[in-house]
Amino acid sequence: MIKYLSRISELLENPTYIGINPREKGRSIEYVIQLDENILIGIKLDYKNEHFFIATMHEISELKLNQRIKMED
Repeated sequence: MIKYLSRISELLENPTYIGINPREKGRSIEYVIQLDENILIGIKLDYKNEHFFIATMHEISELKLNQRIKMED
């Protein structure tokens, strides 16, 4: 994932999917970008301090991605 750090703004501007972490509803947003692999970028929302930050960036398998997409339907 380090190879994508320099492209983080571009990736967040052009996600393939945007969703909500089912375990953190209202506290985080997930962006998935499909390149050579599926990249998940998790954004945490800090309401108390009124800011957000990237909490995670990792590969997500096609199976897990499809399961999350089905949960949203």
